[in-house]
Amino acid sequence: VLSALTEKYVAIYDADHCPNPDSLALAVCHLKRSGADCVQGSTYIRKGLFPFRAFVCAEFFVNYFVVLPAMQVITGTGFFGGANGVWLASSLKQLQFDEKALTEDIECFARAIVKNRFKFEFLPESCSGELLPAGPRAFWRQRLRWCMGWDQVTLRHATAFWRADIRLRIRMGLWYIFFCRWISQLCAVIVVLFNARAALQWQLAETDEDVHNLKVPSCIQHLQFASFCGYMVFIIYSASYALFHRHLAVLPGLLLYFMIMPFYVVFNSCMLTVSLFRVATGNTGGWVVTSRATGAALFGEEPLLGIGADVADACSQRVLAIGFVTMGAIAGAVVGDVVGTHEEVLPLWGWVPFGLGATTTYVTDGRVVAACSLAGMALGLVFFYAAMWVARRKNNSGC
Repeated sequence: VLSALTEKYVAIYDADHCPNPDSLALAVCHLKRSGADCVQGSTYIRKGLFPFRAFVCAEFFVNYFVVLPAMQVITGTGFFGGANGVWLASSLKQLQFDEKALTEDIECFARAIVKNRFKFEFLPESCSGELLPAGPRAFWRQRLRWCMGWDQVTLRHATAFWRADIRLRIRMGLWYIFFCRWISQLCAVIVVLFNARAALQWQLAETDEDVHNLKVPSCIQHLQFASFCGYMVFIIYSASYALFHRHLAVLPGLLLYFMIMPFYVVFNSCMLTVSLFRVATGNTGGWVVTSRATGAALFGEEPLLGIGADVADACSQRVLAIGFVTMGAIAGAVVGDVVGTHEEVLPLWGWVPFGLGATTTYVTDGRVVAACSLAGMALGLVFFYAAMWVARRKNNSGC
């Protein structure tokens, strides 16, 4: 199909997409102006049950209008995310999509930038609407497929990212985009679950004695507060962008999105862990087209990739091991926060007996959190070797 293209520009959409009237014109103009080979636009949810639709739409807004443009500034490149990507036909004709990849768009991007040195840019103003996944099960399967697809591309091209004949900034940027997803998730857990709560406790403390009762060193308190302020700036910037650029419909969704962010961070951490284990063991399952708010899913029969196909070389195994260790650190830190938090009764004025006027506070022992995090890292390494053993057994048995 690609070799038969005759037009100068090619736009790629999923079947449920409906681009905005000015979307293509904006993308083509940006292609001409920037000299890019591909411009990736943004996506929003145009139909679905309100609370779920508002949440996913807000997530897309934050990613496409805030996170990804910032990522492009840092890494020097955008990426091709599949739907709503507009290409120069002459560039696209040089590529082939890997039909066995879980995320063939991301895999295509990785090869295009490493082997063809193509230029990719984001243009969130080029918008296209899609349908909401049909329910929680469809949402989980879609996001897990995306997650496993990114992990597969990371492992498949880890060595090529570093050896590619491209600028050092782009090489480092590719490692940031793919490899640092796991590190970023660990940072998200620390900032959203731990630092934000601790900073709020510190700010709500009314006296110096209240601050002392938190039993947190002042340097840690200031670090937690600084990270919390950065998180607040992120939230305020997202809301301000929506307000001043007339994306008012997304504001209720943003409120919902940031309210349940701690739970969503835990959800994403669980999904990353499941993804790593399934990719390591080759148990990626069959192709499932996401069922939408209107429509049914289609099911494939064959596994998408061969067992252990992307973790055969030493570099891929080292990268995968780091992923497992990082997810173990996240799990350990969460468990340590639960185990290490205990209730303390503080006597009035420090000495009044019989609990008269006493107050109750909850204190988290940082040593327990750190110990559990280290234990989680060790357990993550154990799971990595277990996954490698399972993969080798499947390979030897010819499954």
